[in-house]
Amino acid sequence: LVNILQKHTTYEVIEPQDNQIIEPNCIYVSPADYHMIVQDDYIYLSHSSCVNYARPSIDLLFDSVSKTYKQNAIAILTCGYGKDGTLFLENLKENQTEIILEDPDSCEVNHIILNAIESNHYDKIFTIEQIISYINSKLNTCLFEEEELDKFLDDIYEYYGYDFRNYEKKSLLRRINLTKASLGVDSFSELKNLVFN
Repeated sequence: LVNILQKHTTYEVIEPQDNQIIEPNCIYVSPADYHMIVQDDYIYLSHSSCVNYARPSIDLLFDSVSKTYKQNAIAILTCGYGKDGTLFLENLKENQTEIILEDPDSCEVNHIILNAIESNHYDKIFTIEQIISYINSKLNTCLFEEEELDKFLDDIYEYYGYDFRNYEKKSLLRRINLTKASLGVDSFSELKNLVFN
């Protein structure tokens, strides 16, 4: 898997060792038959019992990442069999970790997604394209110049009468990125066209 992923990304893809510090711009792939646990910016490997018949278990990974990074983490569940990934969703929500599910209608095998939906502990359901757009917007927060944002807010006030001009810019950017991702648009200009048409 490391070799396959490395061909499709500029991030470094790593199969971590036990007690390895987490570095930015890296993708970590759990070694076969080991749980991957994150704590205090380190990865720990465990050969403990299977969880939901799986080792590695995404449940244990999600839970440990959520405890460590809380609202700064995003958990994404995609297509698959069984319930792995759904066991600790309630804990993730308590930690304010964002949970995104792949649209079950776009899955060939949607058991995991349907189990997650049934738990009622998730934030958004996106297609794969929307997930990609959303993650890109999170990683690239500078989608436009501040002057362009100010003009956009002025236009919203003129057109709709809603005044967001004194809101905190960081909060507005988060909202704009979320709206952009949920609508499946790739650029700020596309979003503006939707808002004003």
